[in-house]
Amino acid sequence: MQNMDIAKENLDELISIVDKASSDTRSISHNLMPPEFEKTPLTDLLQGYYSKLNRETNTRFLFISKGRGQRFPKNTELTIYRIIIEITKNILKHSKATEATIQLIYEDDGLEIMAEDNGIGIGKAATDGIGMKNIHSRVNFINGTITIDSGKKGTTFIIHVPYKNENYK
Repeated sequence: MQNMDIAKENLDELISIVDKASSDTRSISHNLMPPEFEKTPLTDLLQGYYSKLNRETNTRFLFISKGRGQRFPKNTELTIYRIIIEITKNILKHSKATEATIQLIYEDDGLEIMAEDNGIGIGKAATDGIGMKNIHSRVNFINGTITIDSGKKGTTFIIHVPYKNENYK
């Protein structure tokens, strides 16, 4: 690009756009499969993620992990991670929430994921969006169940992921 015959101000803008695209691509790929995922427990990854968001966004996140249940295979943990990241991105992008709480509650029969925010709720258009379809698809893939309660004072997601699952092979 630097060798192209482009005005300096246009070249600087073009380089800036390419740098941003590169940075966004790196961020997306790390969120899909964080490099440290194989060695770091899910709860530690999420704690770090929410600490970072609390420094970088106007939405305050509280992350809580309770209980000590069975461990999931890494591919299932990755699916759980992706579900939680998608919910979080929806909170940041659409909810206008100032606060959100994400809880992982390890129970005897499975993992309960609760995500609550104080935003504006989910409208009809959002329920048909790609993000919500991805969440439902991933929950179904790991034989989980999902309940969503949304109103003008916020949204709550409750997802239950059983420990026993034929997709865990």
